[in-house]
Amino acid sequence: MSRSPRSIDKLIQGIESIPRSAKVLTQARLWPWVIAPGFFISLLVPGIIATTILYHDRFSIWFHNALPEWAQIAWLSAIFSSLLWLVLALLAFFIGSQVILALYAPFFGIMSERIESHLGGAKGRPFSFSGFFRDIARAFAVLAITLGKWLLWTVLAFTISWIPVVGQISSLILLFVVNGYFTAMGSIDPCLERRDYTIRGTFGYCRRERFGLVGLGAVYQLLMFIPLIGWFLAPGLLVAGASLYCIENSD
Repeated sequence: MSRSPRSIDKLIQGIESIPRSAKVLTQARLWPWVIAPGFFISLLVPGIIATTILYHDRFSIWFHNALPEWAQIAWLSAIFSSLLWLVLALLAFFIGSQVILALYAPFFGIMSERIESHLGGAKGRPFSFSGFFRDIARAFAVLAITLGKWLLWTVLAFTISWIPVVGQISSLILLFVVNGYFTAMGSIDPCLERRDYTIRGTFGYCRRERFGLVGLGAVYQLLMFIPLIGWFLAPGLLVAGASLYCIENSD
């Protein structure tokens, strides 16, 4: 079989994992585990929106003055600055959401264990405070490496975004794919840790399953476009969907 059909199958499986996970959360009575991180994400998104509105005019003036003379037509400058500001807002959202997901890693780890136990898989380790802080430390280690890799792609996307219209649209698409991939990576790690994957092993697995992770991350980001309900449910659904995907695609 050629590589492309398999890649498309993985992408579709990643997309379908999140809707399927909602049924598992209901059956296993795990919806309460979705509430806390959803609450803080729901505070993060309005904060970014408010900051965007507050500083948009100042940014537009600065950006207008930075443009070459031929591009300083009012309507053209407004398009350029709005697209670039949207890129910056996406960057702020990615960093904020990743920190929140890392802080809630122990709780997501427990939810992931219970999903796997409900589906008849292996049970995780019993709760301990040492394990609790170990999970947070691992989550931030994964986050630090992820941010380094993400930053390289972000610099590329930001550089492209200075090309009028075509570059900015391409930059938004690139950021959507990259942000989805790296967000899903952090969410699938608890399942991989239970299978004794090292941090290096996690990154190797994610490279192999990159199309599935892009699918998971795409649904997560689309949910974030739904005010309040989407903001509230997206983090927990992402972790649940990533757990399903990991269970079905790991040794």
